[in-house]
Amino acid sequence: MSPIVYITMYSGTLAVMAAVCAFWLWFMIRRPVQWLAFSDRADDTFVRLHLLPRSLAETSKRLARGSGKTLLIAIVTAGLVVTSGGLLYGTAVVLRYWGWLHW
Repeated sequence: MSPIVYITMYSGTLAVMAAVCAFWLWFMIRRPVQWLAFSDRADDTFVRLHLLPRSLAETSKRLARGSGKTLLIAIVTAGLVVTSGGLLYGTAVVLRYWGWLHW
């Protein structure tokens, strides 16, 4: 495959990841009760299956109730949106320069 196909595929992947993170951030901010219930259920399941120590699960629950995890997801979302937007714009410019895109 040509390099432009790889660039387009990776840019599209980044755009999808940015959309998923944006939805996740929206869910965490707009539906905090459901988010905390989901997070608590996941932690309890990992403890029950002995995949996570109880002390780490309690720390995770405390962090989920704070703004740290929301801030982290917001930073990741912003980074993915900026990166994917820049790559998609750069791909369009390159395609236009090579004469493959007419607008």
